[in-house]
Amino acid sequence: MKSFITRCIVLAGVISGVLCPCRQAPGQTNELAEMRASYRNGLAKVEDNHLVSLMNLQGDYTNRLNAMETAMTARGNLEGVLAVRAEKSRFAESKTAPERAVARKPAELKALQEEYIAITARLALAAKREAARISQAYVARLEELQKNFTKSNRIEDALVSANSFHGHVCVVVVVV
Repeated sequence: MKSFITRCIVLAGVISGVLCPCRQAPGQTNELAEMRASYRNGLAKVEDNHLVSLMNLQGDYTNRLNAMETAMTARGNLEGVLAVRAEKSRFAESKTAPERAVARKPAELKALQEEYIAITARLALAAKREAARISQAYVARLEELQKNFTKSNRIEDALVSANSFHGHVCVVVVVV
């Protein structure tokens, strides 16, 4: 799930910083540069918050697997211990949620996997929504800046703003 958010945010950065022709524009205004920096910082903060949330979730999942293995061992449930160990091994290697609960037994392990999958999906959706909100706000600010430049007869600055706007429409579509 991290990789999907990372790809969206990296793609947003690529579109805003590399592919957008206005990046190197000689007439770039301070307002536009500040807006772009704020936008990039906002997306970076979303990514950082998402990664922290995932790391916390991964730690909790690992702790719960360890507790489950201890409980199964205490009950003498060999099949359960082996299933939990298999999941611990799989998770230690991938650090990702399985696409669906892979354990059929024990029921506690299946429930834990389903919970982890659901929480991971909610975290990813929240990060995507926040990135989309930031992108939409940025586009709205670019439109307003373009309008103000045009009213002030700063046509070249308005064109730079317009080029920035057209590059970021893609970000909203990709991230949503």
